[in-house]
Amino acid sequence: MLDEATLPPMRRVPNPRGTPESLAKARAARAKRLAQGGLTFAEAFDTKFKDWFDGPTWQPWRTVGKAIFGEPMTAEELAEFQSFTGRRLAPTTQAREVWMAIGRRAGKDWFCAAVIVYIACYRKHAFKVGDLARVMLLAVDMDQASESFRYICELIDSIPECAALVKGKPNTKQGMLRLTLKNRIEILVKAADKRRVRGRTAIAIVASEIAFWTDQETHQNPAIEVLRALRPSMLGVPDAILLAVSSPYRRKGVHFDMIDQHWAKDGDRILALQASTMAMRPDTSEDFLSFLEEEQRLDPVSFDSEYRANFRKDLEDFVTLEQVQAVIVPGRAGLTPLMLPRGTRFLAFLDAAGGGGQDSAALSIAALVNDKAVCCRVAEWRPPFSSVGVAVQIAEILGQYGIRSLTGDNFSGATWRDILLKAGVGRYVVEPKAKSDLYRDLIPALNGQLVELLDPKTGPTQARVTNQLLALERSASRGGRDLIAHPRNGHDDVINAVAGSLLLALRTTAQFAPISTAWNSSERTSSGTVIDAYGTRHLGGDTFRAANGTVFHDPRGL
Repeated sequence: MLDEATLPPMRRVPNPRGTPESLAKARAARAKRLAQGGLTFAEAFDTKFKDWFDGPTWQPWRTVGKAIFGEPMTAEELAEFQSFTGRRLAPTTQAREVWMAIGRRAGKDWFCAAVIVYIACYRKHAFKVGDLARVMLLAVDMDQASESFRYICELIDSIPECAALVKGKPNTKQGMLRLTLKNRIEILVKAADKRRVRGRTAIAIVASEIAFWTDQETHQNPAIEVLRALRPSMLGVPDAILLAVSSPYRRKGVHFDMIDQHWAKDGDRILALQASTMAMRPDTSEDFLSFLEEEQRLDPVSFDSEYRANFRKDLEDFVTLEQVQAVIVPGRAGLTPLMLPRGTRFLAFLDAAGGGGQDSAALSIAALVNDKAVCCRVAEWRPPFSSVGVAVQIAEILGQYGIRSLTGDNFSGATWRDILLKAGVGRYVVEPKAKSDLYRDLIPALNGQLVELLDPKTGPTQARVTNQLLALERSASRGGRDLIAHPRNGHDDVINAVAGSLLLALRTTAQFAPISTAWNSSERTSSGTVIDAYGTRHLGGDTFRAANGTVFHDPRGL
């Protein structure tokens, strides 16, 4: 056994990186260099970005940039800042979050591109060894994301020292647009999606047009869930920033709430700004002023929101969650003819679409059962799809329910009607009422619980019926009549088909009133053409006879 007393004394091996004191000094010096940074945003705006933001119409954005990064302001800029924020004192440090409600056509996307390029290329950041940090822009959809990415790339390409930082070619795979820089920063642009935003450290996040984000499954704005997933990625990152910029929409949601809560609060590191198109783009050209005058003339209510940057007071939810839940039948995924009384008459409504855009084609089948309009089946064809192929499937579904006459909207004139007739549909009737009128007519039936909906938990299509119904908004039109429609960037294809079919079923109580119920079986004839699987015969014009001999009118005819 070794005697510790006989061992030579242990030698302290010096840290090759320096003594604790020297390391502390180096860290302090590095922190000071990072704090001093390089160019300020205003300097970059005036020099590096000058070719893109030259002229007096960009001056308001220069002031906004100074406010975001806590840079000194002139007296004129301070007055401008006060009008945008309701504050008295200019900030002296960078904001942690910035929430902006800015009118359309004011230059929001180009300004966001400038902020992203400035943060990614000119600011110094403290990373851990091996870290790759992100500057992220989230857009309404991939179309807007592609446009924003183009702005960023063109701005970088126009500045030699920024272009020299680019590592390889832009990556456009997996629904994301990426640009990797040699300074270990990745610029990522994509559509807002709560399921695909977690992960890497973020030094800046730009939420573009956040008031209009839409989840295509729930048809609700996913902003709260997206931000909840993103904010931890900025935790512990010095000077990390969230910039949420959008045209204002309704007085509801995270965009409105954040601006409402943080407006006019001196010293608050969450900065709220609100400014009209005219304030952010003081353009006096005749073309621009004429454009604004025409927009105001066409729709004063929309102009007040989209260009004066006021949150809309005229928008409200069409229905409440409680109203919808009251008419959902738990566990019901659909109903077949065998599940309903013999002789039940089914009616179908189609919301058609072209197949090449973003809208779905949707078919709904309903029936009147125990004086209630019951949704029996919903089918949806999401783009891209072939109209001819969908028409064949529609004819097959109608055949299963003994339906020969299909009602629907007037999409593409007679094109869909001709395709459906060739596919085997007996007749296509154009619904004279607009979507908004159908939704309005549905309200009394919802309130009176005269309809039954499928359970959204039984499938994605059933869920979209409920989600689209809950997303509908009511607003006042210029004529004073309520307008009911889906929110911007939303869809209502499936709920339009369901509303149409339910109303068709409810109309049968009036349209199919019997005109002759007394009959003698010995006098019964086989005159008329059988039109469905239940023996209903068409006697001519708008007159029909059921299998039990009841004669009734249907003003729609065959």
